[in-house]
Amino acid sequence: MLTTQELQAEVYKRHNKRLSADDPIFMTVTMHELLLADYLEQCRAMQEAQMAEIQKNSLAVMDECEKIGTALINRSLIAMQQNYDAREKVFIAKLEQINTGFLAKFQETASLNRSGNRMQSLKQIVFCTFLAIIFFALGFFHCHTSIFK
Repeated sequence: MLTTQELQAEVYKRHNKRLSADDPIFMTVTMHELLLADYLEQCRAMQEAQMAEIQKNSLAVMDECEKIGTALINRSLIAMQQNYDAREKVFIAKLEQINTGFLAKFQETASLNRSGNRMQSLKQIVFCTFLAIIFFALGFFHCHTSIFK
């Protein structure tokens, strides 16, 4: 805020006129200062009220955003869980299908092995019988040849 002396000096500098301290123009300056101060105070009060309203609205918007975000996250989690459950069921079904296929192949192989084992056992019996006959024959000839000696 300018003092009376500063105002007098500025008027003299600009207009080359001297104002006395009791000049009525200073009453206008004082009124202007008071009106300006009152106006600035009203502006500050309106600004504070608007800032409070903006802050209140911002909090309400943030709360609403949080609710919407939470709802979206929950729906996403539910959808992911449902997708996981569906994929899990498909995966388990495929595993069971593969397991059934392996079981069928295993049973088929075991069946072939059993019949193969029977053939193998039959071959072994025939071979052992053949060896027994040969040893019996060799033993018989050995016994008989030692008699003739």
